[in-house]
Amino acid sequence: MGSGKTTWTAASLATAVLIVTSACGGGSAGGEVTLRFAYWGSDVRQQRTEEAIRRFEAKHPDIDVVGEFSDFGAYYEKLTTDVASRAAPDVITIEIRGLREYAERGTLADLSGRVDTADVDGKVLSTGAIDDKQYGIPTGVNTWDLIADPKAIEAAGQKLPGRTAWTWEQYIDLAARITARSGGVYGTQQAFNPAFLQIFAAQRGESFYDGNRIGVSAGTIKAWWAVHRKLIDTKGSPDAATSVRLGARNVDGSLFATGNGAMGMWWSNELGAINKASGGKEAPHSGPRHQPQSSVE
Repeated sequence: MGSGKTTWTAASLATAVLIVTSACGGGSAGGEVTLRFAYWGSDVRQQRTEEAIRRFEAKHPDIDVVGEFSDFGAYYEKLTTDVASRAAPDVITIEIRGLREYAERGTLADLSGRVDTADVDGKVLSTGAIDDKQYGIPTGVNTWDLIADPKAIEAAGQKLPGRTAWTWEQYIDLAARITARSGGVYGTQQAFNPAFLQIFAAQRGESFYDGNRIGVSAGTIKAWWAVHRKLIDTKGSPDAATSVRLGARNVDGSLFATGNGAMGMWWSNELGAINKASGGKEAPHSGPRHQPQSSVE
């Protein structure tokens, strides 16, 4: 990040994005192989992926890679349809949370011993394994971040909290004050990603999963939804229907990226797209923490 930018890490939660292969092989003709590669992302990610594909094809002229790009909101819907109709892509990008579901369907090939993983950290590599079979190869590890625009916050007459200790109640209050005093900019955009809930639960001493069961208590889920509810009630964020529509957009169509929001939560690998769309105004910071006496309870 350059000077003047801040990206606030909401917690140390990290998750892997995986590349997996279909149990069916790619098509071939005249000694050439054609591989369908499905992935999602922003315009920036699409441009970079297409460049990577061109470089791969230049190095492997007998392989033709057909990229199948879509935004995140439509990606899994299309993938589910393709898998059900036995028309799954040959190479698939998938989140770690969906790996077991597709592996147990018999959709994915076991990559154990077929890919050189010597340069991949063992703990990271294990995120792509289920029952000692390597179904996915991690392409990177993300953190879940709270992004802030210091100029928008300052324009609303507000200040960013300290980097190490602020609560979800303070986050709600700050968002509400920004909306009330900004003249049209919302304090924040809602985030419904399970990573947010996982962080929130960890701050309360709970694990997202307990073996094969959900480890988050009903009280924690209720408190987490209360954060969303209070943001809406205090107008720190748009209403629920608008928030859902915004959540289905790519990051470059978010309130933050379009200059209509001062804060929001996204994955660290989306910062490039946010930075480009917002004109380089984002700032990373330690996110709010659970406080037992908070009224969010």
